Parts: sequence; C-alpha cells; structure tokens
Amino acid sequence: GYPLSVYTKCTMAIIEGEPFFERRDQFGVDKGAMRAEMAVAKTYDPDLPVPAAAKSYLIAGATVHPISGPEVKNANVLMTDGRIVAVGPKVSAPGGTVRVDGRGLHVWPGMIDAGAQLGLTEFGQVNQATDAYENGPFNPDLKAVTAVNPDSFNFPKVRYNGITAARIYPSGGEISGQSGIVRTLGGPPEAMRLNEAMGLDVNVPEGVALSARYRMTGGELSDAQTRVRETRKALRERFEAASRYIAAKDAGEAMPTDIKQEAMRPYLSGQKPILFHVRDENAIRWTLAFVKEKKLKAILVGAADAWRMTAEVKASGLPILLVPPVAQSPSEDSTVDEYDPYDTSMAFATVLQRAGIPFAFASQDWETAMNLPLRAGRMCAFGLPHDAAMRGLTLDAARILGLEKDLGSLEAGKMANVIVTDGDPLEVTTSLRYLFMDGKPVPLVSRYTELYKKYMGRVVKKD
Repeated sequence: GYPLSVYTKCTMAIIEGEPFFERRDQFGVDKGAMRAEMAVAKTYDPDLPVPAAAKSYLIAGATVHPISGPEVKNANVLMTDGRIVAVGPKVSAPGGTVRVDGRGLHVWPGMIDAGAQLGLTEFGQVNQATDAYENGPFNPDLKAVTAVNPDSFNFPKVRYNGITAARIYPSGGEISGQSGIVRTLGGPPEAMRLNEAMGLDVNVPEGVALSARYRMTGGELSDAQTRVRETRKALRERFEAASRYIAAKDAGEAMPTDIKQEAMRPYLSGQKPILFHVRDENAIRWTLAFVKEKKLKAILVGAADAWRMTAEVKASGLPILLVPPVAQSPSEDSTVDEYDPYDTSMAFATVLQRAGIPFAFASQDWETAMNLPLRAGRMCAFGLPHDAAMRGLTLDAARILGLEKDLGSLEAGKMANVIVTDGDPLEVTTSLRYLFMDGKPVPLVSRYTELYKKYMGRVVKKD
C-alpha cells in the first residue's frame, strides 16, 4: 500500500540487493487487513472560520457515522443546548439555528482516550514537573483529576485530532489512586470533570519473563520469584486490611476514620471498577483469580500477554484497555517476551476482537496522546476492522468507562461532542474541519497550528 498511510505495513525490506526482512503472518491477520493504495490530497487551512455563537447548530448534508448504527449519507445532526437533538436525513431545525455546511464531509462522535496523563505532566524529564504520582505505595484517596492543569498545551493538541474526553489516571506504588474522566476543552478545573473518581488504579507486579530466566542462575531465579510473591502478598493484604476496617466501621466499632481505607469502600463493594495494570501472562492469571475470589468489578489495563489466554480472559468477562504501539518498530514497542512474533503488539487488537473480548484504546501518555487515533488506525493494517477500531475510540470506550449515557455515539439525548472531518479520522492525511464540544464550536488551534502559521509566514512564494 501507499507508504505514508496508517493502513500500510512493510512486507519486505531489501538493502543493497539483500533481503533483511520478510514479513510472516503469524496471527493470520493479513487477509482481512486494510490497505491504502494512494493518499487523497486535501487542502489544509489553518484559519478555518468558527461557526457563529448560537443556541442550536445544524450540520447539514454530511455523511454521518453514528457508531451505534450504520453510516447515513446526506444526513443532518441537530444540536441544541449542548445535547444532540436529532440525527437523520430529514431534521427540522428551530429558528435561529446556525447551519454548518457538511457536504463532502464526515461527522463522528468525539473520540475518547481511555487512559492518559494529560494535564499531569508537561515534560517527563524532570520528576518535579509531574503530578502523575505521589510517594508511597498506598494512595487510594488521591484523585488524579484534582492535579490536572487545565492550561496544559497538550489539551489543544488532542482536541485537534478529535479526542474530546479522556480518562486521567495516576501512577506509582501498589495502589496509585483514582482515575477520573475529563473533557479536553480546558477551562475551570471543576468544569472539565465528567467523573472525578470512576475507578481505582492498581499495579500488579509482573512475573519473571521466560527470556530472563535463561540468563539467571537457580538462586537468582528463586530470589526473583520470591520478590514477586511477596509484593503480590503485600498487595493482597492492602485489600484485606481495608475489608477488615470497613467491616469493623460498619459494625459500629469505635475507631478513628481512615480516609485511605474509606476510599477503598466503593471498590471493595463492587460499586466502582478497579483498573488492574498488568502486562505478562503470570500477572494476568493472578489478577483473574484475585478478582474472582474477591468478587470485584474490574478492568484490565495493558494486558499485553492476553493474546496467549483469550479463552480465560473471555470467560472472566473483563474488558481490556489496550495500549496501541507508538510505532511498528519492535525496538520501539517491544513484546512481553523477546521470542514473541515481532507484530504481536500490532495484531493484539485483532486477536481480542476475534475472541469477543471487549476493549478500548488508551494512549498511556501525555506527549503522544494526540496520535492515539493514528495508533489505533495502524492496527487496521494488521486485521482489525475499521468499525471495531472506531468503536474502541468511541462507544466501546464509553461503555467500559461507564459513560455510554452521554458519550460514544451520535444519538439523540447524548452530549454534543462532535467532530467533522474531511475523511477517515484514523488516517494521517485527514483534518478536522469543525469541532463541537458541549454543543458549542471550538476553534481548531494548537501549539502546532500556531507554529505552522509563524514559520509558513516566512516562506516566500515564487512565481
């Protein structure tokens, strides 16, 4: 396919007449893979006009992609007072409605990053410059959204690529704190928050990798396995201590209130989900058993080795927030085990989709979070259907995060977070033409558009 498309992958590399790489389809994904023969040239305009202020907006004559149903050509989307009022080929608009010409354009629901650290970190080289984590292993009372910087220059970057909501998660320690959901619009911190405490983030220690075992002596392997068992035992004790505290407190026992233990209450009762950050098969198996034993509501985050055990994960009913690779290079996105197929991480979503395991996409970053749609799109080159990729960024993400009543699809009654594009939002050559958040038009500006205009102004056009 066309080499600059996200739907293209390398099948062979020849250097000075010698083949250095030849792709092997280890997961049987190539037959259903998307491909692009040639990129479609589009006109980029950094100064697109923003629709005038109004109570209602009608996007007219566009191809509408509701996600919850099939696309509708020559259709309309009506938004009033921050909500979607109607979607379809025939929509009546009230007086005073501002009409947006959607002919030749595509309308989609705003996309969701199911795990990012936007607003917590501006640059990661200096520990003091991040609010993503706190000292200590046990911080269930901390809420990540309270530390979000609404003026972070990363928010305009992700908005420009169509991401209108994100789960902001804490990191560090055994129990890092609580994730929250924010709009990516910025503004007053409180106004950004859609849910300030949707889940508890827990880090499960990895087992000892098979490739690492071959390099260890018997004593070193035994010590490593002991450290893993002890760390998991300590994590289990955190949960059991909280259960004992809550039981005693509810029984009326006289004791001081412990805010950390109180923060565990909705998660131990199954009222809210616990997000278990896992990577290797050993950690996933431990987590599945632990969740079943404690009867917890849970979500797996990362779970890169789940492709080895799809039957067990499917039986557990747990969804996965998967992290699409930043690049196709194995050195950049290494597999869990060095002997795994090089494209394991690229084919991961396809394996989950075929197994019927629900998933959504998470950037797990702040700096490259803006590229999440492109990263998800590259998985389509490895067999993931385009509609499944879009659901993982919209409706499926909303369902897993408990946001489906308001976000994830273009349906009447839902929040009017809407993007209008000149093509496929997962393709690098596509640009947003309009962005609506809470039913209001948002200027398509970011650090990059400002730099573009600054330096393009120095270019002298020749006749």
